Parts: sequence; C-alpha cells; structure tokens
Amino acid sequence: MSKVDEAEKWKKKAAELQFKVNEMEGAVAKLQSEDNTSDAKIESLNKLHAQKVRALMNSIQDLKKQTAMAKAQNKESNRSKLIDKLKTELVQQEIAIQALRDLIRDDEKCDEQIIEYLNKGPPRIRPLSREEMRIQIRRLKGKLSTTSKRSSEQALDDLDRILNPPDLEENEEMKNIDPLQNEKIIELLEEIENLKLDLKSKETAAESLKKQNKKLSEALQSMQMKENGYEIIDIKVNKLAVEREELVSQLNQNAQIEGQTLARHDELEVGLKAAQEQINGLKKKLENNVIERQKSLKEIERLQKELAMSLASVRDLEGQIASHATDSESKVSDLHALLLQKDTKIADLETDVIEKDNEISELKSQQAQLVRKDTEDGKDFEIEVLRAKVKQLTQKANVPEDLIAAERSETEKYKQRVKDLTRQVAELQEQVEYLEQHNIEAQRQGSALYLAGKRPAEPKLPADYQTTKDLCEKLKSEIKEIKIQLQTRDRELLEARNELNSQKAAVVGLRQKVKQTDEEKVVLEQKIFGFSAQKQSAVDENSTIKEKVIEQSRDVIPKLRVGIPPQYNAVQLLKASRDVMNRLVRG
Repeated sequence: MSKVDEAEKWKKKAAELQFKVNEMEGAVAKLQSEDNTSDAKIESLNKLHAQKVRALMNSIQDLKKQTAMAKAQNKESNRSKLIDKLKTELVQQEIAIQALRDLIRDDEKCDEQIIEYLNKGPPRIRPLSREEMRIQIRRLKGKLSTTSKRSSEQALDDLDRILNPPDLEENEEMKNIDPLQNEKIIELLEEIENLKLDLKSKETAAESLKKQNKKLSEALQSMQMKENGYEIIDIKVNKLAVEREELVSQLNQNAQIEGQTLARHDELEVGLKAAQEQINGLKKKLENNVIERQKSLKEIERLQKELAMSLASVRDLEGQIASHATDSESKVSDLHALLLQKDTKIADLETDVIEKDNEISELKSQQAQLVRKDTEDGKDFEIEVLRAKVKQLTQKANVPEDLIAAERSETEKYKQRVKDLTRQVAELQEQVEYLEQHNIEAQRQGSALYLAGKRPAEPKLPADYQTTKDLCEKLKSEIKEIKIQLQTRDRELLEARNELNSQKAAVVGLRQKVKQTDEEKVVLEQKIFGFSAQKQSAVDENSTIKEKVIEQSRDVIPKLRVGIPPQYNAVQLLKASRDVMNRLVRG
C-alpha cells in the first residue's frame, strides 16, 4: 500500500510540474505582450524561487537526520535478527535429535554414538557440549532413582527382619524350595522396573516437546511482528530516499529555470527590435503579394477558359464512345444470334448423324443374320448389294462431320472477335474515367488558385516565439521522462508485491511446519497412550505372576509362617521372596 501511495505522489508531482509548465508558458506570453512589467515579474519569481530553495534545504536536512536514525535502528535490528535465527536453529536441531532418538528407541546407544563423534580428532581440552551435559544429567537422575529405591528396599528389609525374626526350623525347610522360581520372579520384577523407567523418560520427552512447541509458536509470533516492523522501516527509508532525490532534482531544475528566464528576458528584448524590422519587411511583402494576386486572377480566368474547352472535348469524346459502344453492342448481339443459329444447325446435324449410325447398325445386324442363314451362291449378290448400300451410307454420314468442324472453327472465330470487342470497350471506358479524373483535378487546381489569389500572405512569426516554443517542448519532454519514471515505479511496485507474496508463502510454510509439529505431538500422545496400555498390561502380568507364586508356594508359606496380604504388589512380593531366600541361606 505504501508503494501505491508513492506512485500516487509521483502522479501528483507530475501534474504539478505540468501545471508549472503551463504557468511558465503563460508567463512567457505575458512577457511578450507586457514588456514594461517584466522586471517586476522577474523579481517576484526570484523571491518565490528563493523561498522554495530555503524550504527544500530545510527538508533535505530533516531527511538526513531521519536516514541516520533509520540506519542506527537497522544495525540493532540486524543483531537481534541473528540472535533469533541462532535460537530457532538450536531449537530445530534439538527437535531433530529428539526425533532420531524416538526412532532408534535406545538412549544408551545414542549417547555412546554422540560421545564417540564428539571425542573424535586429536586430544584437546574442550568444554562439554549441550548433549553431553544432558546425557550426564540423565545418567545421574537414573542413578539417583536406583539408589533411592535401594535405600527404600533396605529399610523395608530391615523392618521385616525386626518384625519377623528368623527361625532355624523354617530355614531348614526353605532349603528344599527351588531357587529358580525366585530368580524368575526377580527378573520379571526388574523388567517391570525398566518399563516404568522407560515410561517416565517418554513422559518427560513428551513434556519437553510440548514446551518446545509453545516456544516455537511464541518465536513465530515474535518473528512475524518483527518482520512487519522491518518492512515498515524499509518502506519509510525508501520513501525518504526517493523524496530526497526528488527535492535535489527540483532544486537543480529551479536553478536552471531561473537562468533560462533571465536569458529569455534578454532574448525577448532583442526579439522585439527584430520583430519591428520584420513588420516593416512584411508590409513590403504585402504590397508585392497584392500585385501577384492580380496576376493569379488573370491566370485563373485563362485556366477557366481552358477548362471549358476541355469539358467540351470530353463531352464530344463521351458521345463518340457512346455511339461506338452502341455499335459494338449491336454487333455483339448480331454475333450472338449467328452463334445461336450455328448451334441449332450443329444440333440438327448431330441428330442426323445419330440416325444414320442407327441405320448402319441395323443393316450390319441384317447382314450378319443373312450370312448366318444363307450360305448359297444366289444370296451372295444380295449381300454385295447390301454392302454397297452400307458404304454409300457411311460416305453420306462422313459429310456432316466435315461441316460440323467448319462450323466449329467459324464459331471460335466469332468468339475471339467478341472478346476483342469487349476488350476495346473496356479500354474506352478506362479512357473516359481518366478524362473525368483529369477534369476534376483541373477544376480543383483552378479553385485552389482562385482562393490563393483572394487569401492574404501569412506573416512570418518572430524568432523569440520559436525559442519559447522550444522551451515548452523541452518541458514537455521532461514531463514524458517523469511519466516513464512513474512507469518504472509501478514496475517496482509489482516487484514489491511479488516479494510480499513470497514472504507470505514463507509464513504459510512456517505455519505448515507448526501443523506438522502438532501432528507429531498427536502421534507422541498416541505413543504415550500405547505405553500406558503396556503399563496396564504389565500390571496385569504382575498380578498373574503374583497369583502363580502364591499357588506354587501354598505348601511352603504356611510352614514358613509368612503371611502375604492381598494388597501386596510386586515389589513387596519381591521383598518377601528375598526374605525367604535369606532364611533358607541361614538355615
């Protein structure tokens, strides 16, 4: 939107410059008409220009201060941008490491690999990395949990020993119990503890991921706010730079215009003197033009007479052409009638030929029949007579074909003559059209000469008018250049809009990443739910194991006089089994 406002400002400035150009043209016209008041106007213009120059200088200084402030703000913003970038990269790397850990599902192997790659290279003193510190913290937490569990277990064992002192008889009976059963129970209980530890680690990882998601969303919002602020600052800086350039260019233009107006005033004074001399020369030219006008009137009268003669000759030619055309048309109609007669004769002859051919074919068929029927000598004479008749008929039939060929040649000659006559008619029509055009042009030339004789000669313009006109054209060319600059600014606007669209696309990509993290969060929650289900299944297995142990040690427990209450869990059962083992060892 800011770049659109800049384009509107450019257009307004172009309109103002156009208005100034029009004002300058009006001022030039007034200077030409009013020579006495020119000095006062020049002084007023100088005062106006001085005021404008002062205002422009003040605005330039203000712009310099604003640009310095903007540069300082830019430096600070660049530092904060770099810090934020590093923070976001760190967060992304941590998320990637955690995702890889979740895929591998073996924290000890991951820790060993990380420490191995960090210790590669020559031996050196280096501080612990973030990952190494995290690994150490995790290990220490595990040791703490195990030590706390052991201490609590020892306290419970001590309490059991105090409450239930060992008996020698029971120890002797416990020697007979199978120690493998106790070992299986211990292994199962250790597996249960490991599963619990894994659950806790997964829960902590899920909580850390939630915190990271929150941090990422907050960082996204802050980044968007900062980006908007930086864009506004960049737009303001660009505006200030453009305005500064415009003001400098306006200052230069105003200085040039002042010099041009002073030189123009001197030129106008010289031009006025030259104009008076030109007016005297124009008066002399007017007198000469009056004499030339009288001569041109005489020439027009002579041309009008020639026109009348040419029109009469054209009319005679038209009459001759019309008579010739009527004669040619009558000849053509006669030829067409002759052709029709010839065509009818040819058609009659063709029908006669067809009839003769039919008769010949009939005679030939009769001859064949006679040859087949009669083979006697008496019939030979008749056959010869018939053959003679056939020959005569064929000779008679050949005569019309010659006549048809002659008639066809005559018709072709007539057709060729018709074509020649039509060509002559077309040529005569073209000559008539040419004469008509020549007549129209002659009339136009005569009227133009007549009008030129009546019209007075145009006076020549003074030289100073041409100079002012050239200046106006220069100003118009400058306006065109400004319009071109406006077009370039519009193109820059389009490019800026495209950049905005690309930035918006980047924001959309970040939002998609946030969505992906949310989806990963949902997946992790599903995994946690699965782990909780596994935990429940482990608890169920624990209860089944407890029942099995109770069933297997039904015979032993009453003898040892050890009571297993129903609310005992796996840990308490483990303690009880250890107590039994100790008693057996003592016995």
